[in-house]
Amino acid sequence: LCENPPYGVDEADARVLLSLMHLRSVGSVQNGNIVAELRDPDDVELANDGAGDDFIVSQRLISLLLAQLSESPRLRGIFADLFDADGAGITKHPAERYVPMGATTFGAVVAEARNWGVIAIGYQSVDWVDGVDGVDGPVAAGKLSPGLRLNPAKDESVTFGPGDQIIVISRTG
Repeated sequence: LCENPPYGVDEADARVLLSLMHLRSVGSVQNGNIVAELRDPDDVELANDGAGDDFIVSQRLISLLLAQLSESPRLRGIFADLFDADGAGITKHPAERYVPMGATTFGAVVAEARNWGVIAIGYQSVDWVDGVDGVDGPVAAGKLSPGLRLNPAKDESVTFGPGDQIIVISRTG
């Protein structure tokens, strides 16, 4: 967690970022994720290592949550369930659990996830295509961009490969 006084925003975030780098370098978290809090939302990108397994919380997230609750108080129970340790959780499952490898739409993923009793909210790709027809980059040959994609359109075409994962909300308790 980010320390408040006696540290200013920059120094407090720097201390969290150094701790995060240390935890990642010694591999002290196995089969788990790191959750870190930063005070300056602009520093969140500094903490991103590209793997997408860690969760960086900024005060912007809390502000968005409070704004959402002030506009729609009826969502309080949903947020309480999401943020409660015994409530619903967000997890990743292999893409092949829901759809065959290859081209499909995210709507097909959502429909099959519903059959499993979970809600698909996105996906994470591990592949990066190099040099296909002289194109280097994330979308060559119809492959997914590496990294995390949340809330894609249901009609979005996607091509899943080995190691790609679906991000779902499911009951943990």
